[in-house]
Amino acid sequence: MTPGNERPDRAGAHRPRLIAGTVQVLMSEGLALPTGVAVAALLARVFGPEGYGVFALAVSLVAAAEWGLGALFSRATIALIGSSSDRQPVRAVLRWHLAGGVIVAAVLTLAAMPLAAVMDEPRVRWCLVLLAFEAPFVALATGCRGILTGRGWFGARAVAGAVRWIARLIGIGTCVSLGFPIEGAAVGSVLGALVSFIVARVLVGRAPGDNVPVAPAVFWHVAIPTFVLAMSLRLLDKLGLVALKVLGAPTADAGLYAAVQSLSIAPAQFAMAFSPLLLATMTRLVERGDTASARRQAFVATRVVWLSAPLLAIVAGSATEIVRIVYGDQFDPAAMLAAPLLVATFAIAYVSVASAALTAEGHARAAARTVWPVLPLAIVGYIVCVPRYGAPGAAVTTSLAALVGAALSAVVMRTALRIRLPVATCVRSLVLSVAVYALAKAWPAPDLLALGIKATALAAGVAVTCALLGEWTRADLAWVHTAWRDRRGPTASRDGASRP
Repeated sequence: MTPGNERPDRAGAHRPRLIAGTVQVLMSEGLALPTGVAVAALLARVFGPEGYGVFALAVSLVAAAEWGLGALFSRATIALIGSSSDRQPVRAVLRWHLAGGVIVAAVLTLAAMPLAAVMDEPRVRWCLVLLAFEAPFVALATGCRGILTGRGWFGARAVAGAVRWIARLIGIGTCVSLGFPIEGAAVGSVLGALVSFIVARVLVGRAPGDNVPVAPAVFWHVAIPTFVLAMSLRLLDKLGLVALKVLGAPTADAGLYAAVQSLSIAPAQFAMAFSPLLLATMTRLVERGDTASARRQAFVATRVVWLSAPLLAIVAGSATEIVRIVYGDQFDPAAMLAAPLLVATFAIAYVSVASAALTAEGHARAAARTVWPVLPLAIVGYIVCVPRYGAPGAAVTTSLAALVGAALSAVVMRTALRIRLPVATCVRSLVLSVAVYALAKAWPAPDLLALGIKATALAAGVAVTCALLGEWTRADLAWVHTAWRDRRGPTASRDGASRP
């Protein structure tokens, strides 16, 4: 019995797998940080700042192109596979990913020489040309991870994600240790992408009817609006930094802004891990006709986002200590940017979850329309505020624009899905966020140990307070317990064998 063919259950029966899957995917994607730091340290020590700078420039350009390709295909793949319980168009989906990867590789290869000329760095050209070869493998591996998510095989999805980062580290480390120049690091990255695809394809395996042809219109009906949504959210997240430079703010302001943006990496990763899994779970429920359970899942997901607000408030209130410990005293002015930028992160997470729920029920275009007014509003805000207020003006503008998007998403959720905001949870979360923010500001933490103790104590206080306020119901505690108990549990495959 497969995830797509299992008998209809109550929504609560699916929550443990959704939460456990989110934790697994978060842990696997969290490997990006330590492996990335290890690669940076290795290349910086072997090739020095100049050589590492060349590699970093090339990687950033390739990563941006690969991210755009993933934004185009990922949610459409999850929705299509999740709605095809018996006959899954695996090969068709992978062919589309391969075609996209080949196109990206060709564009990067053709653009390598002009980009190197603009940067006045010839070595960037060859790094770009070599790294372009990884684009098809990255695209195929992304497709395989989308297929695993669509099937509900969240454990296998986590394994594929972990292999992605570990293989890249091993590939680059091996090539560099063999004495190759900086271009060898690019070859190692390509080899890591190849290994990542092979492992992901093995995890996908074969399924009955996996060569089913699919009309392109069916796929693109979801792919285009979800791409517009993802790109809009990405641009909103990055536009403030660009606006500071374009509109004449000092370079130091851009540095302060970029430093504080890094504090939002963890909550952003949560949204990236949680939303696709929610989309997969809801799509399968809708496909089976269990719309009520799907909508209960969406309602629970909105509660999860709102209950994360007090945790973000702890970070915002501790921003002065965090910035000082991580970046040094010279970055102290950056702390004032933390609160508005974390509010923006919270709002973007809500939009991401709401769009996953809307896409699962066939409202992908409505989800994309919720962000259409956001970028024009943000651009106008930057033009007005940045010349006058610098980085604080950019941060507040980003926050307000993201909140507009979240408000529009809430309205569309209520209109299209009849899913209302959890008003009581919202009020409690806002009051608790203000309280813990004030406590975090008033509680000094001069070093890392004191900061850890403060954060742990405040987070525990938030959990206890939520329980006393009735936010943790017996049903919630039951599925959290089940999620922990079944965190390594298998998911049934099509032939009855267990899958990771």
